Amino acid sequence: MKRLAELRRELGIATAALSSRAALPADELFADSNPTSIEELSVPSLNKVIEYIELNDKKKITVQGFYDREPEAKELAWARSLALIEWMTANSSINLEDIKAAGPAPIVKPTAKVNATEIGKTEYVNRIELLLE
Repeated sequence: MKRLAELRRELGIATAALSSRAALPADELFADSNPTSIEELSVPSLNKVIEYIELNDKKKITVQGFYDREPEAKELAWARSLALIEWMTANSSINLEDIKAAGPAPIVKPTAKVNATEIGKTEYVNRIELLLE
């Protein structure tokens, strides 16, 4: 249980009685050269997400991509969700039957911009959310 709490804190996973939610920055998970291929530098973090899922008692996972207002972003969000599911099942003991993909959705609330030079500067950040139930 201690390790589960450490991972939850480190990964910023929100928990409730019946579910947990992890939000992963999609643009950092995938390679610039191939936007639907997992970036090698993100593998250690993804392995921690896998460890959290495997230690957790919530085994049903919903993967959903959230996209910005760029052209073709919806299609990219969908492709990335499927690529992440494929990677997760290939690199863990998670059964494909326990994972489902939800259709991509537009980002409705901007987040604070990282390293902003102005206070209150926001941006839309593509992300993939994992909902564990």
